[in-house]
Amino acid sequence: EYMGILLRTVWIEFMRKSRRSCCLASCVVVLLLLLLLYELSAPSAPMPARKVWHQDPPDRPGVLPRRPAESPAGASLTKSPVRAAAQVGSHSVLSDPSVLRQVAVAVSRESRPHMFNSSAGGVPELSALSSSPQGTCWERRDGVAGRRCLPSLWILGNFQSALVDFSKRVAHHPSIAMPGPLTHFLIETLPWEHFIRPFDGVANKRLLDEPSTVLATASLGSFTHPWAHTIEVLHYNFQRRTHACWAECPTCNRSECMASAYEHEVRWYESLGAPRGSDGQITEFSVPWLLNAVLGQTSHVKLVAILRHPAQRLLAAFRAFDHYHAKYGGTGPSAFEAYLADQLPPLETCIESYGRSRCAHEFEALEFRFELVFYHCDQLIKSMYAPFLDKWREAFPSATIHLVHFEAYAQSPRRELERLFTAIRVRIPTEHEWVPILSSPPEHASRKLDSEDQPMTSSSFAKLRAFFDEDIEAVVAHDPVFVSWRSMKSR
Repeated sequence: EYMGILLRTVWIEFMRKSRRSCCLASCVVVLLLLLLLYELSAPSAPMPARKVWHQDPPDRPGVLPRRPAESPAGASLTKSPVRAAAQVGSHSVLSDPSVLRQVAVAVSRESRPHMFNSSAGGVPELSALSSSPQGTCWERRDGVAGRRCLPSLWILGNFQSALVDFSKRVAHHPSIAMPGPLTHFLIETLPWEHFIRPFDGVANKRLLDEPSTVLATASLGSFTHPWAHTIEVLHYNFQRRTHACWAECPTCNRSECMASAYEHEVRWYESLGAPRGSDGQITEFSVPWLLNAVLGQTSHVKLVAILRHPAQRLLAAFRAFDHYHAKYGGTGPSAFEAYLADQLPPLETCIESYGRSRCAHEFEALEFRFELVFYHCDQLIKSMYAPFLDKWREAFPSATIHLVHFEAYAQSPRRELERLFTAIRVRIPTEHEWVPILSSPPEHASRKLDSEDQPMTSSSFAKLRAFFDEDIEAVVAHDPVFVSWRSMKSR
């Protein structure tokens, strides 16, 4: 209506005024017509505007405004992480290898352009792959003689859980070959050739000479993969569109920019054949599905993660990073309480509105107020094991996933390593072979601070015990050896 009124007004001026006024009016008409065309070209059903924190202040300082709970159509409301994973995994469109490979190729075309390009040393079509307990291998097509292989044993995490120490001990097993440096391949845009090249020597010599050898790698921090760890690998379009919108319109509502980019990402993945996640996430395609697509099989894969009690892992992470010490006043119990008072409320608000899985995987992408949270609750999310275990169970059979009990490992590395070697079906080392494996005591990033008598307060532990209850039960359900977590204390 306002466009019609303005056009009529301009037309009257055009008829009544002098030539100079007419020229000015003509310019205004052209500008208004361009504006009208722009409006008509906008999406017909835009996402509803989302409130930005500074535009909708909370009633009380330090407490995020509450929003009504949202549940996407068709989303499962089942609380059990194990049941949810079984429901999704058994009916996934991505279970079709051809569909999965199609999605993975499109997603990786920019982040890792050579990964699925066989003429450049990448993984060929599924029919050209040969899989065994050693790994997934194929004959090279890039003009270089020989073959290439990908590991069958993947150590995925978790940080602040003696991960590096554990990986190095596994690498000392006489039947496990783990060449090259430890990487973050699954959650960073490490060039394909940098990742695959260290395996070439083993693939063309040791694996052929020693059929019992298992090829292994450690993609650190990949078991729990929050938004910041996947955006450059899986969601670079979202990042570009959001930042472009903010730059083009500094005064626009930033949540609206994010909502538009989010919906565009949903449509893009759907166009590739990857549906929206059953929990409402952008897509069902995830880091676990990417690994599935690269390997082309799941029967010989062995996935390993060393997990620490989520509350204790969080405390170790808090003590390990200086930016938390600077913001919250040190490393002691009171500083940790201040950290929880600042970080838990926004995450709980997110979960109330979107559910645990969406907030674990997409926290800062959901609303701009979550983007403003200090480090996006990253360490809390990395202790939320259940949503990530669900995703791994969707893409791989449960029997391929082995969880190492951190507390048991810290007390007796040999016992937990024997349990691992049995699970992945490599022989138990001889007493002589155990010497280099056990040559030093277990280490982890927070060893110095853990030696100090600074446990969290009982109130902090009780708060975290309640928050992580679902994660503890999901891990116990996967492997009952973790039942000891239920009775752990704050010290």
